[in-house]
Amino acid sequence: TALENGMPPYRYVDSSSPAVIPSNPAWNVSNSEGRGRGMITMDSATRSSVNTVFARLIWDLNDDESTGAEKVAQTARRMAITSDIPPYPSIALGSQNVTPLEMASAYGTLATNGMHFPPVGITRVIDRNGEIVFDEESEGVRALEPEIAYAATSILKGVISSGTASRARIG
Repeated sequence: TALENGMPPYRYVDSSSPAVIPSNPAWNVSNSEGRGRGMITMDSATRSSVNTVFARLIWDLNDDESTGAEKVAQTARRMAITSDIPPYPSIALGSQNVTPLEMASAYGTLATNGMHFPPVGITRVIDRNGEIVFDEESEGVRALEPEIAYAATSILKGVISSGTASRARIG
């Protein structure tokens, strides 16, 4: 959502901890290590899971028409999250419950350059003679612009290559 709203991956954001977000009621957010790292980029904050950066970013997305949390919830719905997502600022930290299938489907939207295809369990059925009995032909819907999906994917790759999920680096 931040990328869609013109915030580039190299945008610097204050990572100091704790952060007090002036929502109603005020939201106090801390980083897991208890401290900040000064001004860091969104990309670096993603790799290191810096909570206070995302709390500040969601607040920065507020405008006269909607809150940042409402914008994030709308983006999540476009990317296939169907669970109820109340627009609380904590959505920036993944505070809402969603299913593993929804998350896989949303990440699939990034993998297909912003096109969302509904998840399917069976893509093709072939009979014993090798004839195709069923062939799934899902039609995708544009959920994100390709450049936004690419930028988000590039940032998320950093989480595995040099960030908090480096143990997931399986080649």
